[in-house]
Amino acid sequence: MDTNITPDTLQQLVIQTLKDKYDYCGDDIKSLGKSLNFTFNVDDTYFVKVTKIGELQSEDLYAAKVALVNIMCRNGLQVSNLIQTKECKNYIKIGTSYALEVHSWIPNVEIYTGRPGQLEQAAKAMAECHKSLDHLQIDEISTLKSIPSVFRGITEMGEKTFLEELTEYERRVNEVSPRLRLHLLRTIPLLREAYLKTPNQCDLDRGIIHADLHDLQMMFDTKTGDLKALIDWEGACYDTRVIDIGYTAERLSMDSKRLYADLDSPLQNFPHNLQKVDLFLKEYDKIRPLTSMHRQRIVDQLVLKYLNSNARLLRKVFYNGSSINQDNILLSLRILSPERLEDLREQL
Repeated sequence: MDTNITPDTLQQLVIQTLKDKYDYCGDDIKSLGKSLNFTFNVDDTYFVKVTKIGELQSEDLYAAKVALVNIMCRNGLQVSNLIQTKECKNYIKIGTSYALEVHSWIPNVEIYTGRPGQLEQAAKAMAECHKSLDHLQIDEISTLKSIPSVFRGITEMGEKTFLEELTEYERRVNEVSPRLRLHLLRTIPLLREAYLKTPNQCDLDRGIIHADLHDLQMMFDTKTGDLKALIDWEGACYDTRVIDIGYTAERLSMDSKRLYADLDSPLQNFPHNLQKVDLFLKEYDKIRPLTSMHRQRIVDQLVLKYLNSNARLLRKVFYNGSSINQDNILLSLRILSPERLEDLREQL
């Protein structure tokens, strides 16, 4: 299978793989769309994810992350249930570029909406995951620890220094859509300022983190309100725990639905709810105690994450601009905005 496979062909391959490797007998498959991955609902029984490997991550790294989810599930953590093949494999390689993994379909769930109790459950579930992963001595964690975190050094992975890149982007800003241009004219100077003040690394609490746990990655039972699963662990890496804690607390402390829908309003119209940030930290602390260092370093560590994430996004804009959805990039850049971090720093 080549990298230009059509969605229809992919659906046929998914069904055939399920029949060959998972003893599936039906043919009811629905595409759930594609962001980084192709996803499918099969007969309201399976959730199937097809991930491209090799370009964004090596197969060894992908295999470690999938195995880690399986191990976490077996240890009773609130993650999706990975289903192994008849040969007890965690995933199936399709062609040279894709891997297919199968999870149990979770019925009657909704994403995080801010209903009472959801924030507390999310904080406790994150703390339970961190606490459990602290004590697991397995090869998969060693693999993740051996690979540099995606939030360290991406700013310097281009052909130029990041400062030179930012200067180039300012010169070329008229190449992008008007809405994205307005945002970049405000944020590129702030990125430069944050880059020049990048905090020194110190001996912080480190471990395996989800790295992208936000409202769309949390599944709650619509009837009981119970948290069912924290999903999408493909971004997992070894880094400071305050990146996980701070990123999720920040995302859950504001009106994310409006942020996603309203790309034209300035970021100051989306303030943080400090009470929600405090509640998240308090509930996490009940399971896995936080030190004053954790709290002091939250914003500094998020600055590193956001700088590196923005470096990757800006390269997409200016080097692959004709092949990307600029509104999607604008949304990502707004969420990962240094303006939002400084607002949070003042409140903390």
